[in-house]
Amino acid sequence: MKYILFLFLSITFFSCKKEKLNSYEVSPGAGVVDIEGNYYKTVKVGETEWMAENLRVSKTRSGESLVYFTKTSQFKENYDLNNAEKLAYTYYNFDSTYHKTYGKLYNSKASHMVCPTGWHLPDDTEWEALMEGFGGDKSAGGKFKESGFEHWKSPNTNADNTTLLTFKPNGMLSQEGNFEGVGTFAAWWTISTKGIEFTPKAFKVSYDSDDVQSFYQKGYAAMAIRCKRD
Repeated sequence: MKYILFLFLSITFFSCKKEKLNSYEVSPGAGVVDIEGNYYKTVKVGETEWMAENLRVSKTRSGESLVYFTKTSQFKENYDLNNAEKLAYTYYNFDSTYHKTYGKLYNSKASHMVCPTGWHLPDDTEWEALMEGFGGDKSAGGKFKESGFEHWKSPNTNADNTTLLTFKPNGMLSQEGNFEGVGTFAAWWTISTKGIEFTPKAFKVSYDSDDVQSFYQKGYAAMAIRCKRD
């Protein structure tokens, strides 16, 4: 019994342990190319490296094609298929002109399989460790956001892009089936290591705040993806 308790506590401790960055010094990264040949700028923060653009790929890292949905209802209908659920993406308002600036919006299932080889979808502890060096979740949003008003609605609170992550207000397709947020917020998938079990988690930065908010959506919502080098 004591052994089982020790094992449980050990697993809990290590699964909850935060990633620690050796340094929060920021510099441009080497960049990365996905399986379709799309190039992405990257940024190094200490010894970690992150994409500085939203993902635009339409295949998994192993080459499987994703399905492009042209109706919001398809995301919910697809999710209800359970084990037969397809890996899917779309564009904001189904408008491909958003693609170059904001990338694609992916369902939760696809988010785990589309980062390039050698990269992965960061979990919430990895994002929180990154935020920690830039004032924590109450002020890191300003450090994440692209400065100015080319894409962001005013006032774009405290946006100075110190991290060079250059988040633009890509918006999302919500679990209610509505496109919302282009110009006012950026939202992207993460992996939840705590909170609501088995419910997909996301982060969000907004035009009128400099904090980073975490929130939960059903897997048939669609959001942007940022990847981190393994």
